[in-house]
Amino acid sequence: IGVAELRRNLSNVMDNAIDRFQEVIAGNIKKGGKTAIILSTELLDILLDYYQFSPLINYDDSTQQYEVIVPEIGAFGSGITKQEAINILLDNVVSLTEDYFDDIELYIRIEKYKKQYPYYLKLKSCVEKEQLLKVLGLDQKN
Repeated sequence: IGVAELRRNLSNVMDNAIDRFQEVIAGNIKKGGKTAIILSTELLDILLDYYQFSPLINYDDSTQQYEVIVPEIGAFGSGITKQEAINILLDNVVSLTEDYFDDIELYIRIEKYKKQYPYYLKLKSCVEKEQLLKVLGLDQKN
């Protein structure tokens, strides 16, 4: 729909997106302009469920430290104990996520980082440490 129609019918459009799971593409369609999509959070969560993290936990005998790696976004943490390594990883993931969205206009233009967008979008919704552990697949690995 066009922008003017969206303004006139915003309440109805939102109801359709949220209650009836209808995605709405809006923008300056007549002039071939850019568009945006309105999608229910529930449907977005379904789409993002396909993006799973596969963390790796290793112990390095030479340094006598644990290393935790999240290859999907290139995050890592290391520490003397597994829990310390995970805690450092979580801090790094939070920082990387904040940085990603602070500079989204840059990251979305670089192919490597563009592919990480769905992963960061999943992480962005995590408010508590337990949520972050679960999303990263580390809740069962402690």
